[in-house]
Amino acid sequence: MKKIVIYADNAENPEKTHAGELISKVKKLHMDAEITVLGIGSEDTADHLQWHGVTTAVITGIKFQPFQEDAMAQAVIAFLKEYAPDYILIPAVTGVKSIFARAAAGLNAGMTADITEIIVDKDYLKGKK
Repeated sequence: MKKIVIYADNAENPEKTHAGELISKVKKLHMDAEITVLGIGSEDTADHLQWHGVTTAVITGIKFQPFQEDAMAQAVIAFLKEYAPDYILIPAVTGVKSIFARAAAGLNAGMTADITEIIVDKDYLKGKK
């Protein structure tokens, strides 16, 4: 089973964000995947995301600050270690790509950002722009 983490800038309304598109695209692959969404939202957000097929919703009220990229990347690494993701998918959101690129490297996970299509190639996920 592949473990996939998707960052949601607006986790309360995933169908209205790019994260919702990524969730939908991963589900259409019909692969054995555990989808974890890391996002900003409220307590009700986790139930809402699970209704959309997300396995685990990790919701925080903390917004990412791009001027503290190294510190934020270390916090993301520490936070996501227990999920041990194989892939981290980032929608087209400014201010978090470099944070999650550093976190993916620290977690030895693959990462894609700004993709329009997800494909499975053998045992790997690949993104197309």
